[in-house]
Amino acid sequence: MDYQIASKKLIAAFVLFSVIMSVTAFVYSSLFNGQTVTVCSSGQRLAVVFHLANDATILIPTSSLKNTLDCLRKGMSFYDRDLELVVTAGMSEDYMLNLRSRYTIKQETDRLRLNTGLQIITNGNVLTVKTNKLQAFFLKEITDPYTFVEYLRQINPEIVVVPQFTEVISKLLSDIFISDVIRSIELKEGNFITLHL
Repeated sequence: MDYQIASKKLIAAFVLFSVIMSVTAFVYSSLFNGQTVTVCSSGQRLAVVFHLANDATILIPTSSLKNTLDCLRKGMSFYDRDLELVVTAGMSEDYMLNLRSRYTIKQETDRLRLNTGLQIITNGNVLTVKTNKLQAFFLKEITDPYTFVEYLRQINPEIVVVPQFTEVISKLLSDIFISDVIRSIELKEGNFITLHL
């Protein structure tokens, strides 16, 4: 007896679906030029992974190696093990050794200031990215809502991403006027977002 595992129509449909998905993925990556930023929250801090058009990956880690590795898994392709640049400010040598054992790190720096078609600048705990729009990422939790709002008014970003607010800060921010033009994204612990640059 000859048992057929799958019908010829099912196999043909699967092959056709695979071809359509491959073409869609190629067109999608071509249109968006492959430049993304993945931001992951550990509750009080954000890890940031930039994946640029030339397959360069830039990492701004959190103090937790586990959260940083989770963010790398979300922001990089599975087989990519190269980090072109890692911002090491505040990271211990043991932390960096552990990261180096998993990834090939080409360059390390304490402060990030790049102009690779898009401007990426760190200023203390704030990361700004300027493409055709300005995006701001607050790497640590907001402790002073008034300074936070004043800073937003000064730089006027289109998108701002922050780690999870405490209840007190959340209440204070709801009482303070924030522009309707600014899209604010609060990432709770364990959440992430990928934005196209």
